[in-house]
Amino acid sequence: MRRILIGLALALVALPAPAWAQTRDENVARCVSAPDPASPDLKIGACTALLQSGQEAANNIPIIYYDRGNGYRKEGLYDQAIADYSQAIALNPNYANAYNNRGIAYEYKNQRDQAIADYRMALKIDPNHQSSLSALKRLGVTP
Repeated sequence: MRRILIGLALALVALPAPAWAQTRDENVARCVSAPDPASPDLKIGACTALLQSGQEAANNIPIIYYDRGNGYRKEGLYDQAIADYSQAIALNPNYANAYNNRGIAYEYKNQRDQAIADYRMALKIDPNHQSSLSALKRLGVTP
């Protein structure tokens, strides 16, 4: 019985630590990585851990929601992505990239009108936002 318990303890030690057990720097690296080498699951977990820590500066919170939204979008979880982009926008109404990426998520959900509105809002904030300009052109809509 003792051998079994020791074996089980050793097996548990060998498992990778969950995102919440990582250091802040490791979570930041996984959450806010660009380009995105982290898997979407690791990105989502790391961003969630940062949000739940309650230790992030207020100006970092919209960025964390934005990056977690990117993870959800890569997983095909568009409703969760839209919710996170919306939270980022609520915290920073001038976040052009959040509008753009929410537009992408809406487009994946075949919600064209919402996508166009978000692309236009991104362009209102940043008239040179290339991704939004390209998206509207692709959709045959004038900015």
